[in-house]
Amino acid sequence: EACAGRLADLMGLAEREAAGDPQLRAARCLAEQGYAHGFDVGCTSPEERAQVLAAGIALYDKALGYAQQIPTEEKRGWYFTMTTLFIRLDGIFLELGSEEQKRLPAFNRTLALLRQVLKSSDPYHQALAWCYLGMLLERKDTFSTTPMGVHDCGYSGTDPLDCFGKAIEIAKDHPTILNRLAKIFHFLGKQDMAIGTCNMALDSLRDPELNWQAYCTRAKIHLRAYLHDLERAKMGLGGMPDRDHLSCAKADLEEVV
Repeated sequence: EACAGRLADLMGLAEREAAGDPQLRAARCLAEQGYAHGFDVGCTSPEERAQVLAAGIALYDKALGYAQQIPTEEKRGWYFTMTTLFIRLDGIFLELGSEEQKRLPAFNRTLALLRQVLKSSDPYHQALAWCYLGMLLERKDTFSTTPMGVHDCGYSGTDPLDCFGKAIEIAKDHPTILNRLAKIFHFLGKQDMAIGTCNMALDSLRDPELNWQAYCTRAKIHLRAYLHDLERAKMGLGGMPDRDHLSCAKADLEEVV
């Protein structure tokens, strides 16, 4: 019953004024299908994953074609998910060494979508959009010339670190958003920033039952830092790793346990 109710909400069937509008139902159903493509775990290769992400984006595009009556804030949520799919797709293109011309259209469109998401009243979407913008501005250096989307959207003089800082500022009172940012910073290799963001989340909510994610992310960062230094030591590229990393990881995990 709960699942049926949730699906009715997503399709707009719970709203009397939307119940008779097949375009609204079609738009929301297509958007949900596009969203699901971002979580497809059945892909066996980067190429297949790229196809699935592209299909998800196409479903969102189709949904937007029926979305004339969809509330603006709801559409901004769709734009946010589309940027997530686009960024993952661009990451695969980078991994595969795809040509610039294959990446450029999607890269420029992602910037334009982010500009719309930044107008959202949802702090989660706002914070993550600033973080995504910082990621893209760092990736602009992977092109031989700066993509036109950077200039067209007014980001020519924008520093990626300023974007990350704005994301953290928006999220400072929201542990859930801070935890999400910490995971992204960890993925980007910005470990000091990731630990600092975890610390902010724990300053806001220290209870391990309610904020176990911050403890686990911080433990993972310390553990990977130790393993990274250990591998370097094995290759003769550095001294023995700092065991304080293991102690910190152990302490965080004990809090959760």
